Amino acid sequence: LTQLTFDPGNDGMPVWSPDGRGLVFASDRATRGVPNLYWVNADGTGEVTRLRESPRAERPDSWHKAAGSLPSPPASTAMRM
Repeated sequence: LTQLTFDPGNDGMPVWSPDGRGLVFASDRATRGVPNLYWVNADGTGEVTRLRESPRAERPDSWHKAAGSLPSPPASTAMRM
């Protein structure tokens, strides 16, 4: 196993991208107690990128089969990508 995130915030619920190049995960690193979605390259290169900014909790669930983009999620629910 290789650690990919090093922020003191709570990181979790990783979901692999369909092509295996990275993971989307939930983290409350920006606002404690309110996880938003972040991307990290699977090989550890580059910076962790915040994908969405929401005042409500967001958690990845799975990748959408027909799309590689992030849809707008319902408020405070798990999100399919």
